[in-house]
Amino acid sequence: MKGHHYCMPRGIFLILVFLLLSAWPAFAENRALIIGVGKYQIEANNLPGIDKDVEMARKIALIIGFKPKQIKVVMDEQATLKNIGASVNNWLIKGTTKNDRVFFYYSGHGAQIPDTGRDEDDKADEVLVPHDIKVTNGTLENAFLDDVFGKMLAKIPARESFVFIDACHSGTSTKSILDTDQKAKVFIYPGMPHQIPKAFSAQPRRRAVTRERFASLSACRDDEVARATPEGSLFTLALYNAIVNGQGKPVTFKLLQESTTDFIASHLSAGKAHHPVLTGSKKLQNKNILVREVESSSAEPSLFDQWMLLPEKADYEVPIQTNQSRFKQGELLEISLKMPHDGYVNVFNLSPGDKKLTVLFPNGYHKQNFFEAGSRVAIPDRSDSFTLPASPPFGKSLIVVVVTTQNINAYSKGIGNSGDLFKLMSNETTGEVEHAFRNFDPQPKSTGLGAGRVIALIEQ
Repeated sequence: MKGHHYCMPRGIFLILVFLLLSAWPAFAENRALIIGVGKYQIEANNLPGIDKDVEMARKIALIIGFKPKQIKVVMDEQATLKNIGASVNNWLIKGTTKNDRVFFYYSGHGAQIPDTGRDEDDKADEVLVPHDIKVTNGTLENAFLDDVFGKMLAKIPARESFVFIDACHSGTSTKSILDTDQKAKVFIYPGMPHQIPKAFSAQPRRRAVTRERFASLSACRDDEVARATPEGSLFTLALYNAIVNGQGKPVTFKLLQESTTDFIASHLSAGKAHHPVLTGSKKLQNKNILVREVESSSAEPSLFDQWMLLPEKADYEVPIQTNQSRFKQGELLEISLKMPHDGYVNVFNLSPGDKKLTVLFPNGYHKQNFFEAGSRVAIPDRSDSFTLPASPPFGKSLIVVVVTTQNINAYSKGIGNSGDLFKLMSNETTGEVEHAFRNFDPQPKSTGLGAGRVIALIEQ
């Protein structure tokens, strides 16, 4: 009936969500973001060994207590300004709570650009250099400013954020010291404000970043040059050596500063070594960041965990808009999106402990799920005979969207009676979803399986 209100079981809604740009908060847990840029659009600035840096950083995150599913890597062509910003915003800011831990690592070039905000005494902003950097009219386009990073860092809810930056912004191009393959990690360009710029800081000057919530260790002082080698950057190699060879001993930022300084000095000639700089919370600087949890390595991941990871394995993502992020009982959900291509949309839901997924869309009120490229999709649509109010149980519940060019209709093949409003996902549909992946075929990006996820929070 037109205007009928249906209170959904388990307090869940129909929703399509883009993993990185969603307006909904991601599942809150410990999060690590690792960014490595060794390949640039301006190929002359490519750096050696950044892939090894990324792998070392990933292993460091695992050793100090982050789980594989909590680690996100953004590298080379993926590490554009847009993707870096979206990853910090969605993976770290929206993805954590005050009780979680954050690990941020960057390896690549650093640089400096003229200050346009008039908030820097030296009239220059320190920046990290994404893959899509451009030199235009004496400055850089698509640079990741320290001001922007500082504001993002301040928004991270986690009370413990650990920041490692392996980049520099000092001097001009330097000749190798011990190895002809060494390369300075500084992006020099015509019009650069200073020959000896200040280093990129995790806490930009004049920015309200709460010191008690982060500690940062960067590769070098303002007037020094960090170096990359084919075996990895010296600072990251030093970190890896200190933590991996620590054999379970306490790992603190203070001790890491000492050990990395000694390691770098032993691998560079006298007077040429760079000195890691420690900033942030004094309390966190002296805190043991090594956390070991006793877990059964043989335990099968729950269905909830398996579907949490599905969007990260998908071939592409689908952007949407939602009316709000938290819902009290009875409040209505409204969502909209623009289809990137012709496709079939299926939305699934489950809560922790569930053994089967519920098919939320299509459903008994809206059975067709094909949408044309470029069309605006609203759920519920104005012509639909239902609304989507929140209902118990309260708490978190996972919603996953799957978009395919293959004709998949999880409701028509779902487990249940023909007249049921919602059905459970069948084994047949599971097989169809698995078959829809492109199996690493790189082209085209609009085919295969698109997916996203969200944790809806239902409040009393």
